Amino acid sequence: MNEMLEQVINRDDTWLANRVYSGVPADEFGLHQKIGIGPMSGKSNVIFWLRANGFDVTDNVVNAVFNAAKGADRMLTDDQIDAIVREQ
Repeated sequence: MNEMLEQVINRDDTWLANRVYSGVPADEFGLHQKIGIGPMSGKSNVIFWLRANGFDVTDNVVNAVFNAAKGADRMLTDDQIDAIVREQ
């Protein structure tokens, strides 16, 4: 995982995430970061999504979502990811 991304995730540093990963900081408009998961995503995207949505991060869950994303031909919906997580 990218070391800077890991620090941002672990520190729950919204200010930093908005300035590193957005052209326009989302918090300046009352919004927040939203990370999608699709065929080009890495495991760091999966970990970010899981934490942002209140799920425990385990190797089994991360790998299940990651593998589903790699086999998809488009971005996974939140409902699809939620279903994968709940199956684990």
